[in-house]
Amino acid sequence: MTNLVLTDRDVEILKMVSRVGFLTEKQICTLFYSKHKGFELDMTRARGSLSKRIYQLVAKDLLAKSTIPASGTINRVAYLLGRAGAQVLKDNREIESRNNNNWLSKKSNDILIRSRHDLIATNFLVNLIMLSRRLPEFNLVDWLPDRDCRFYIPGDKKRVSNPDLYLSTWDGGSSTSTLFIEVDRGTLDRKSLRVKIRRSFEYYVSRKYQSDLGETRFPRLCFLAPENERLQMIMQAIRDAKVFFSTPAAKDVMGMPFWLTTFDEADVHSIDRGFISHNPLEDRWTNELGEQAGSPLLP
Repeated sequence: MTNLVLTDRDVEILKMVSRVGFLTEKQICTLFYSKHKGFELDMTRARGSLSKRIYQLVAKDLLAKSTIPASGTINRVAYLLGRAGAQVLKDNREIESRNNNNWLSKKSNDILIRSRHDLIATNFLVNLIMLSRRLPEFNLVDWLPDRDCRFYIPGDKKRVSNPDLYLSTWDGGSSTSTLFIEVDRGTLDRKSLRVKIRRSFEYYVSRKYQSDLGETRFPRLCFLAPENERLQMIMQAIRDAKVFFSTPAAKDVMGMPFWLTTFDEADVHSIDRGFISHNPLEDRWTNELGEQAGSPLLP
């Protein structure tokens, strides 16, 4: 293959892949190649052009090809940052992690893709990025993917609060909102769920989020669950964790609100199906008592 001349769009793809960790072809096409008609994604002609370009980027080690393990017989293809791609971003002084400025010299594409859990989180994020581009009343100001969402709790042990996504949104006026998103695949039992929720409480009580995120308010805690039965289990785990953690030093934990919804209600697979979903911004959420709640994404 002759020398490949990188376009501005190529570099933007490398930057997004490096920041998220991985993207599928459909996610790349959605973000950089698709033409939009309302909330539908017209990717028919773009997919062929993108496939050819991805092949060239992989051949030059600008992108690396991997798979996302699936529950069925088909594994989804994912594209990660290749070593040559890491060098391009290093030469352009692009840093994908606010916590590790030397990652490019050490890591490039050595990243763990665990399961469809990661695919769901990334699809949800891509959908929000596209909503932010389409709607003047919804602005996704900042976000951190799973691997950057490791917030250490002060103490003797290395305890950590690790949501799957951190989001910061703005309504275009004076209101902002920050969120921690948990994508639940139903793999944790109730005890493990309580421990995970308690870690969020400990992180809140430490007030360390103020320096980690530069925020005076603690992010809203949100769960995406596969179905309603699992949602009920998470609600009970939240209520149990609040009772267990009810101490004089953390009395305000009892009043901390949660937002929960199912994969279907949040339409977490919309990007795979070729459209941008407005569902995450609608009243399709409940609190830990099962009462309807407005979207936490809107300030």
